[in-house]
Amino acid sequence: MTIAIPGKNILAEACGPLDPASGLDALIACVNARAPGLTFGLVLTERDWYRLGGVVDADGKRVSEDLRAWVEDEADGDVIDFVARFQDAGLQATALTGRTHFLSAPTGEGLMDFVQIEIEETQEMVERPLLVPGVIPDTVEDVIDPSDIRITSRRPLGDKHYRVRRVTPFAERMGDLTSQYTGDPRLARFLEEWSASSAADTTRFSAQWAMVEFSYLDSQGDHLHEVKLLTPHAPMVDNVDIRHLGDGADGERLADLVHGID
Repeated sequence: MTIAIPGKNILAEACGPLDPASGLDALIACVNARAPGLTFGLVLTERDWYRLGGVVDADGKRVSEDLRAWVEDEADGDVIDFVARFQDAGLQATALTGRTHFLSAPTGEGLMDFVQIEIEETQEMVERPLLVPGVIPDTVEDVIDPSDIRITSRRPLGDKHYRVRRVTPFAERMGDLTSQYTGDPRLARFLEEWSASSAADTTRFSAQWAMVEFSYLDSQGDHLHEVKLLTPHAPMVDNVDIRHLGDGADGERLADLVHGID
């Protein structure tokens, strides 16, 4: 049977309008209704991220969706001229806050036979004046993302909403992600060790781990891939204190610690 993987645009159109207040069950049901032959479930929710938003005027009317791109385009490297033109415009910088839900569904019996969907639950906030009266930033970057940020009266700009960020069929991506030349060697090693572990015999990899891919250019201009692994079990591992073992911890005590985590 051919499995139809739902496209990002289809999911965005169908599930984007859902009210996050209706809960994750409604979101998962919406995804599964657009994915016949697949059964998606929640792997984990990555909470409390923050990133730059856009620009609005004093009345909250949209000037730009992308703060960085707008400021860089308008300033064109001249922060003094930018301040002179916009000092009294009453412009406000916004920020996006939210969390990301990772859903996955198996597509076969193989380790990496699964599809992962990343859906952001996000809200835009009016965060600060873009320019502070009487203060001249040193650089354009100080306008975009000042280190001494002055948050005056953070307020919501619209309601929370869902945004489909990425749909990834990992069976098709693994060649690039683990390639000797372009991939992440740590991922290849981790997958080998997972396959050899007792966990691989009792649970699906995709039910225990979410994967976040980062693509970048190295100094030679080559496209490389890096993968971050996330797990709902992270709080337990983070709370493990190994300081009492000392620098010369023997194998038996280390084995006991690993067994406890397992």
